[in-house]
Amino acid sequence: MIKSSGYFLYKGRFNPISIRRLYREILEDLEIVYWAGFGRSRRQGAIEQDYIRVQEVDHMFFAFKKPDGSFNLLYPPDLYHKYQLNELPVSLYNTEAVIAKPFRGRPVFRREQFIRKDLQMEVADSVITNVIKLPGMDERMSYIRQTFFCDVDAKEKSISFNSMLTASGGISTELRRFMGQLYQDKEIGDYYQALSEFEGRGTSIQIDTITKFDLKKQKSYVFTINAKGTIQNGITFINESLVSIYLVSLLQQSMVDLPDEETADMDYYFDFIYTDLSMVVLNFPSPVRLIGAEQANRELKNEYGAYTLTFHASDNSLTIQSTYTILKDFMPKEDFQKMKELNDFVKQARNIRMLVRLKESKEG
Repeated sequence: MIKSSGYFLYKGRFNPISIRRLYREILEDLEIVYWAGFGRSRRQGAIEQDYIRVQEVDHMFFAFKKPDGSFNLLYPPDLYHKYQLNELPVSLYNTEAVIAKPFRGRPVFRREQFIRKDLQMEVADSVITNVIKLPGMDERMSYIRQTFFCDVDAKEKSISFNSMLTASGGISTELRRFMGQLYQDKEIGDYYQALSEFEGRGTSIQIDTITKFDLKKQKSYVFTINAKGTIQNGITFINESLVSIYLVSLLQQSMVDLPDEETADMDYYFDFIYTDLSMVVLNFPSPVRLIGAEQANRELKNEYGAYTLTFHASDNSLTIQSTYTILKDFMPKEDFQKMKELNDFVKQARNIRMLVRLKESKEG
């Protein structure tokens, strides 16, 4: 049964249909002329612009004009995510959408609403339609940056850190949605916890306390999480003056998943263009020297992505920076080897161990 918006406001919850109706009612009460928007996920192909069928549309939203003639986009929340103004699901990036509104050659009464309670368009004299290009984000706006400032205690053989994670653009949208699923759905949270333990992930960097969470509600919807914790492994004290660093245990990055080479017979759509940067700053109790520093830095770039790995030792600190970038959101099957080459290069670069020599401190 469809209940009034007042009922849901009183209960403190909305179902998907009712929240769309609430958005519509607010727009109408504010006398904002709005359009109904119909979108189709990028992987499903282009939307039919002249004949919109329910079976081909998997996204519905609202649009209303800004003073400059461009559109504000209003995408209703779902169970796990609350979209900000002009924020869209990443599957709609750089796609074309159809927007429509009724045209009537007679006075319009308040009861003749644009979209009925069942989300169908009201009968009108005519319907005005338009096609708009939905925005996307490039690698400068869509990114994740993870920085760990670590204090190394050589005597206790322990490492503590302060960290900051910053997500922007498409990664911000996806990560906030994923976090909402883990928080609200216990079965999903338990599944990913078990999967992480089974695969041996999440054991190197142990977060103990979240100290700050902040979200900016304007494009590109940057949010930051500050935390404190410890590093359990990945750094091994061989003796009093020699430390081994296993990069894959420290660099918290993920690469795009590619199909098996034997089955890569179709064009490939990446979720979106983005940059993933991971930086670890290790502060030691005495001056350090990186052994084999001249062979440590790595770099590779092609038309679909890029990767760089750099090391910098200065006085008592060692900075490791790893940057993985996806430059296009579509790859024809003929170029599969180019992307595979990049991913293989990243795996090889991160699957190395570096040796750091600790010099004797003046006090020691």
